[in-house]
Amino acid sequence: MLMAGVGVRGIYLIPFFGGAAVPKTAYRTEGRLGFIVLMGPGFSLVPTLGLFAMYRANGGADLLQAVQMFAIINAANLLPIYPLDGGLILNALVGSLSRSFAQVVGWIGVLIGLGLALYFQSFLIGIPFLLFALQRSLSSSKTFQLERLSFAGGLALAGASITTFVLYVYMIRAVLD
Repeated sequence: MLMAGVGVRGIYLIPFFGGAAVPKTAYRTEGRLGFIVLMGPGFSLVPTLGLFAMYRANGGADLLQAVQMFAIINAANLLPIYPLDGGLILNALVGSLSRSFAQVVGWIGVLIGLGLALYFQSFLIGIPFLLFALQRSLSSSKTFQLERLSFAGGLALAGASITTFVLYVYMIRAVLD
């Protein structure tokens, strides 16, 4: 957020779910939003790749578990389910094409998250998605007019997020083999 000139109002940890950084100022563009969202799992590649390299060099159950934990959490976070980072990236891409369709895609993501909570019978998964459903319903009357991504910017954001996801999946598969 600091690199993109948005500033950070606060960072909040959500037990059993992760963390959220609240911006000090508005994002103004879909590209800036997408870039900032991708930086969480993007920067997490550095320690994950470091742990992966140490595991490949030395082995060890602790390193194996650390790589698996980092990679699985970050890969799951990149799934295109709103409000996960992957869902926010998808919303930035779709919002550049159609704002109303982006709203629909966001609601589908929330419903998928609630469905997963029911499927896994997990109250801990369900609570954040219920909170985001409430947030979306309360803010549905407000329209956020972010500057749309250019075609090249959309391709770059999509390519970077897919590449990041593929790297995490590669590490998961490599340590499981």
